[in-house]
Order: sequence, then structure tokens, then C-alpha cells
Amino acid sequence: MLDYGQILDQVRRIAHAVDVPVFADADTGYGTTANVQRMVRDFEQAGVAGLFIEDRV
Repeated sequence: MLDYGQILDQVRRIAHAVDVPVFADADTGYGTTANVQRMVRDFEQAGVAGLFIEDRV
């Protein structure tokens, strides 16, 4: 199991290692609305082209 920082690091490495758009699994957004906003911003800065976010409680 990886924590948020470890996942972000791996996503960043993958996005910079390939020349195709990277879509990342963002689980449920890692918490509250503020966490989702931060996660989207961080993944975008990491070079991700898109996200999959689950909508479960």
C-alpha cells in the first residue's frame, strides 16, 4: 500500500518517462473536497492528462 505522496511520485515518474498521455487512477480523491482539489492540481503539475475518480462514499 502506498500513501498519497508515494503515488504522486510514481505518477510523476511515469508521466515524464513516456510520450503518450497518462491517465491516473485517483481512487476516491483522497478525502474531502479540499483534498480532491489539491490532488487534481498536484496530478496536473505531475504531467497527468486525465484522472479516474471513484464516486463512492
